Amino acid sequence: MKYVSDVEQGEKERVSEEITKDIHNRIVGIYKRYVRKKSFFESAGVACPCAQSFYAFDEKSFLDLVRGEIPDFKLEYPGEGDIFFSSDDNTLEYDKYKILDFIQFCHTHLKKETLLKDSICHDNFSEDSPLFQHYIFENCDNEKENFRKDINTLFRRNGIIFELKETGEIVRTIPSGLVPLVSKLYTTKDEELNKLVEEAFDRFVQSRLEDRTVALEKIWDGFERMKTYYKSKNKKESIEELIKEVSNQDETYSTLLEAEAEAEADALTKIGNNFRIRHHETDKHEISDNNQIDYFFYRMVSFMALFLKNLENK
Repeated sequence: MKYVSDVEQGEKERVSEEITKDIHNRIVGIYKRYVRKKSFFESAGVACPCAQSFYAFDEKSFLDLVRGEIPDFKLEYPGEGDIFFSSDDNTLEYDKYKILDFIQFCHTHLKKETLLKDSICHDNFSEDSPLFQHYIFENCDNEKENFRKDINTLFRRNGIIFELKETGEIVRTIPSGLVPLVSKLYTTKDEELNKLVEEAFDRFVQSRLEDRTVALEKIWDGFERMKTYYKSKNKKESIEELIKEVSNQDETYSTLLEAEAEAEADALTKIGNNFRIRHHETDKHEISDNNQIDYFFYRMVSFMALFLKNLENK
């Protein structure tokens, strides 16, 4: 649904990657809503007396399952009601990776419950036993789609860069204007170059800093390989040939492009040599921030795209 503010003012820019107390509360709220819908009963349900179905949800068992796959994970709320925190500090931040993993875990374990008609049993050994109804639980694409919409709406409306995909992966969103630039698969005659660029793009949209650091390394490897595209020539001659190809033999454009491309290629090479991208000596500058990765990656891809688009048409 498009809110009035989205239409009138435009959607909030998605630049935040932190999970604050408020966002954490909302995620817990979505989780509790699906608990109430019995969506996790099959994973951690309390069996009825005949052991043919579940009549209640054992949240402790469910969270034990979570911690089996996400060590040290803990939901920050007291257990009942809608007040999740006693602290009034709205600036608290949480381990975003553990919370994102929790969202993925919930998405994987979602099931659609269906009440079996006329299915009632009770505990024969207890006169005061309540009546229990039987349910069946099935995989349901609509249930998972609704969960994704709830999570992604929360992220989108609050300017958070993450997105839960149909596959259950959580990826980083890319500014719409840059999507064509960093998602195109290239098919040049150099298959290794194509693979390096493809892996760089695949890693770049991942949520973890470690993956995105590898993406930067792969795109720089692709850049170095692109510079030697013409194997019969040395690196300088190969770049000159690339410039000729892109300029379509237009002398004026070729002269301009040669100067600009040479300066940019030299600058990008120095970046690769001075920062811990392709080289990991102790004297190299560490890249420890996603904003830095974005800058270096977009800058490199913008430069390479000029040549790669031309090469795949040859």
